Amino acid sequence: MQPNAFEVLGLPVRYTLTHTDIEQAFYARIVSAHPDLSGSGSLIDPSALNEARRILLDDESRARAFLDIRAPGAQAPPLSPDFLAEVLDVREQAQEAVETGDAARIARWRSWADEQRRSLSEAFASLMADHEDTVPREVARQAAGVLQRWRYVERMLEQVGVPAHAPDA
Repeated sequence: MQPNAFEVLGLPVRYTLTHTDIEQAFYARIVSAHPDLSGSGSLIDPSALNEARRILLDDESRARAFLDIRAPGAQAPPLSPDFLAEVLDVREQAQEAVETGDAARIARWRSWADEQRRSLSEAFASLMADHEDTVPREVARQAAGVLQRWRYVERMLEQVGVPAHAPDA
């Protein structure tokens, strides 16, 4: 079985890791993987370290990795028609802003995206607050629903070119 991103960086399986926690673990591991410092016998793959770092620094990817470990196969409830209608409306407006080069409207959609990310991250963290080790089935279902909405928002924004989905964007 291939190690998960948390194992690769030697971190506990927690959604609440900070970017500082992740970066410190990454740099400690990358130094130990460097051939000049570790000799030729290092068992650490630098590309695996980079991939683990990328996954864990991104809040959505870290949430998904956490849930995959703590509640594999968790099924999200169906998306609500109201949510789907809102995302369709936002997509149309954001796409128009990008196509017309309207910097003020693009900034507005970036702000909307930041608020959505923050809200979804907080919702996921709240669900996981008392369930770092074991996640009850209903809580896992709710968390999978949060991740489903989060992914939907992110992919829609990527398609219309409104902010890049990256931890340092």
